[in-house]
Amino acid sequence: MSNAQRIAEVDREDTIAGDKMPNANILLPINTEQMTEKMINLGMLIRTKSKQDQLFALNIISEDKNESSAKNAEKKLESAVKLGAGADVQVQAITRHDNEVVAGINNVIKEKSISDLIIGLDKDKGLSTSFMYNLYNGYLKNEHVNLLLYRAVQPISTVKEYVVLIPPLAYRESGFFEALWKIWNIARNSGSPLKFHTTANIIEILHRIIKKSAVEASFVSIANWAEVDQVISELKSDQGLIVMMADRNRFSYKSPIHTITQYLNENRIENNYLLIYPYTESDVDAAEKRSISNHEDFAEIGKLIQKVFR
Repeated sequence: MSNAQRIAEVDREDTIAGDKMPNANILLPINTEQMTEKMINLGMLIRTKSKQDQLFALNIISEDKNESSAKNAEKKLESAVKLGAGADVQVQAITRHDNEVVAGINNVIKEKSISDLIIGLDKDKGLSTSFMYNLYNGYLKNEHVNLLLYRAVQPISTVKEYVVLIPPLAYRESGFFEALWKIWNIARNSGSPLKFHTTANIIEILHRIIKKSAVEASFVSIANWAEVDQVISELKSDQGLIVMMADRNRFSYKSPIHTITQYLNENRIENNYLLIYPYTESDVDAAEKRSISNHEDFAEIGKLIQKVFR
């Protein structure tokens, strides 16, 4: 039996069953009524139903805004709480007064020990220049948080399959396995299958991890990351897009992955898309996980899976 088979045999039940995953605190900043339902729906999709994952709905009110702004914030948060209650999920409402939205979000992340931050993208503006500035100079500064950027242009119930793009050597990222677990939760909770487009090396790893899980998945090998533009352009109307990303200031692999944001802005696809930036860790932990030099080192990968899902 190969190393890969041994690791799959020993780890797959605990890993795929999710009984060793840490509880998640998911933060959903909501600034428009139109995004409230979309954000809550996604929050409920990425949570693990069998665990005590918590959802926090946040509205930031500028210090200089009038009383009507406070009432509007209360209305949005009440709507978020009711949407959660309708699915028997508790949503905790938070109102914060702050002149800087990003600073207000970052403060709540610290106060509530947030593990996952979901940012809703404006349907028309998308990944604008101003947003990208806030992304790299604000949101991504929270290195221990999974960051998810979500643009919803279609009802989430109409998505019948999720196309997942994973760049080369992505498993070297500290938060790779936990970010992957969010994707599995989306498939489990929605009932929609996953279609992975990634390198043969990562497909081999995914096969070992996903074997005998409750998730339906298919795999397409890509030899060149430049092929993903064509994959995106060929998305069907009932498909959603998920892309595993990385902070451009912290590359652990060489890949033109960030051209995806440019492509999405220039082409304005009419599909829901989710960009996931896995968390990073302390220098010691990051060095440990990045010590894996090739995809065949399954013994090390198995240890990391156990650590992440303990």
